[in-house]
Amino acid sequence: MTACAEISRPTPGSALSRPFGLALLSLLFVVVCWPAPAGAEQPDSISQLSELRWAHRVVLVLASPDPDADIATLREHARDFDERDTLWFVVRGASVSSNFRGTLDPGFATYLRDTYESGQPVLLIGKDGGVKMRAERLDPDAVFSRIDAMPMRQREMRQSAEGTSKR
Repeated sequence: MTACAEISRPTPGSALSRPFGLALLSLLFVVVCWPAPAGAEQPDSISQLSELRWAHRVVLVLASPDPDADIATLREHARDFDERDTLWFVVRGASVSSNFRGTLDPGFATYLRDTYESGQPVLLIGKDGGVKMRAERLDPDAVFSRIDAMPMRQREMRQSAEGTSKR
């Protein structure tokens, strides 16, 4: 019993206080230096969208009559997509255009088509990996409205507003 009491309450200068202090300091270092789960961080490369789960929303354009126009539209709204932790991928044949900064697996276009093609060329995938919206054409305002109505996004906006108001 006495050993238990000493372990649960180390006294300054006792043999247990130094390891306890080092453990506490190590825990503090991990908490402060651990990367935040925010979507700002991207992996170096991806082969599947599941690698983005809980960090990013995804807009997929799988078939488009004018992919260049869709890419230009997506780039025009870059800030809005960034603000919503959203990556976009436009598939054209075997290639993929994207705002993802890393490397895409060589078979990524095939993977996207095989996994997500559903007759509707535009899809919105939530941070949880579920398809949240399907559309015939790319409409950024409709995508933003759908994202902004999501409970997770509502929480992000509240947290952002709270952080801004504390400055």
